[in-house]
Amino acid sequence: FHEMGADDEPPYRHFPEEFGQEEKKSDNEVSEANKQSPQPPLLVHGIPTFLSKLSQVKVTQVSAHPLGSHVLLIAEAGLLYGYGLNNYGQLGLGRTTSTSGPHNGFIMTPTIVTPLLENGGKAIACAAGVSHSLVAVMTEERRLIRSQTQPYGQNPHSPGAAESLAHHQLYGFGRNDFMKIGLISPKVAKHPGRDEMEVVTVPRRVALRCRVPQSWQQTGNGLTSPPPGIFAISASEEHSAALVHRSSGDVELYTWGNSMHGALGLPQQPPLPGNDGAHRINESPAVQVVPVPSFVASLSRSSNAHASSSSLLMRHYGEYPSSVSLAKHCSFVTTSMGRAFSFGSSSRGMLGLGDGITQVQRPQELSLPSAGDTFVSVSAGAEHAVALGASGSVYSWGVLPQNYKDVSNGLVRIDEQSSSNQMPPEATWVPQEVDGPKQNQSQRDGKWKRVVAASAGFDSSTLLVDSGHVFSSGRPSGRLGLGETRTNVVDPKPVFGGLRLWYHQNDPTLNPTKSRRDDRSSGNPKTPPAGPPRVKLVRGSTFG
Repeated sequence: FHEMGADDEPPYRHFPEEFGQEEKKSDNEVSEANKQSPQPPLLVHGIPTFLSKLSQVKVTQVSAHPLGSHVLLIAEAGLLYGYGLNNYGQLGLGRTTSTSGPHNGFIMTPTIVTPLLENGGKAIACAAGVSHSLVAVMTEERRLIRSQTQPYGQNPHSPGAAESLAHHQLYGFGRNDFMKIGLISPKVAKHPGRDEMEVVTVPRRVALRCRVPQSWQQTGNGLTSPPPGIFAISASEEHSAALVHRSSGDVELYTWGNSMHGALGLPQQPPLPGNDGAHRINESPAVQVVPVPSFVASLSRSSNAHASSSSLLMRHYGEYPSSVSLAKHCSFVTTSMGRAFSFGSSSRGMLGLGDGITQVQRPQELSLPSAGDTFVSVSAGAEHAVALGASGSVYSWGVLPQNYKDVSNGLVRIDEQSSSNQMPPEATWVPQEVDGPKQNQSQRDGKWKRVVAASAGFDSSTLLVDSGHVFSSGRPSGRLGLGETRTNVVDPKPVFGGLRLWYHQNDPTLNPTKSRRDDRSSGNPKTPPAGPPRVKLVRGSTFG
């Protein structure tokens, strides 16, 4: 569904039985069918829809890649759910589904990934890539001891082992091209197409884990430190990344997968001189695939003297990498001091480092146009990136969705200095501030307008303001959540129905009847303000 274009048919037309669009039957057949099973709710294209299958589940994390077609969710109880495309086993269900099947390879209902339940493991972080998935699992040591597992080669009765509270282990499944899953020891089958060098259908251990001692867990969540253990992971089309907070205080960045584009941030062998003494600048890196998670010293806070000397972070200020986001061939890392770095390749300006810069092998720092503002987060989309500043401002670069214009033969950008309307879309090579939600849109009384989260999608951007309202902008599709729109949305608009993810405690819309009663009793009656209906959500919804 993530790849559906503006002119594509809505998903329920492709899967009629699943979405309530039954084929024509006689009245008797329809009546009998209704008695046997309840009809699923009708999904309307571009309208946020509540996932009734998860009505009793409190979801704490959601992950979906702009170029992918599957979704991962983590419940409060530590269970991992998945739904969407499963043609490479990226849902971890132990099988693949054929794209020529009844649902075109899609699993329509959120399903628990049961292999992760072994030894009482709980999912703590997840990342849905384009065709593979990663999940970090926490397991209590006492459960590992019962299963006669001695992690890290230790005797479970030794003093060092007694201090350990939990173990964090990274798992992966799905398509394993470029070794982007990072398995410890992939199984090789005799028949091609059946070994784990290509497809992994059940969660398998990635070569990355971390111990979380009890004494450190109690004091390791200070204001200047990230959560202990594996606290952030990200997956893309050809590479993966993870952030780990060790008990030593080190905060480390790991990357693996395809290194040919420089998206791993690892040092590469310099190009060799040619016969004429010139450097072959287009030569591929010496290492094209990194099969296991590898330490990126330049963007890590490490106590190792050698690694610390090559770090770009200001260690004397305690700076550490706080988040990571991966595009198709480039990567972004945000730090605790509000700095952001990019590396890799993009011919469409996604690196954000300046005009014409299409590839960098080493991480380079990004700059914001607003003096004094710093980065809170960076989100990588298909062809553009969106960043949130500490001031609440929103910045974007790459091929911006608002740079497109409707014409008879498709969506192309119109250059104001050219009479031709056939010019290809131009890139924005550095971060530029974009318009956020209007003050009178985010809240009728004008109080709340600050953006607290920003996300880049396939061809759209989504903003969340501190009142809980959701806004979107971009090219016309169901991904905007604005219903059947056929024109570009340049200024962010509130999602259909006034979708709201939370309410403030003193918000009168929590109980408008009580508010009106209080107004009458105080002698100041007020007419309820007009506007779109509010939808209070306690779980979540989806649209597209």
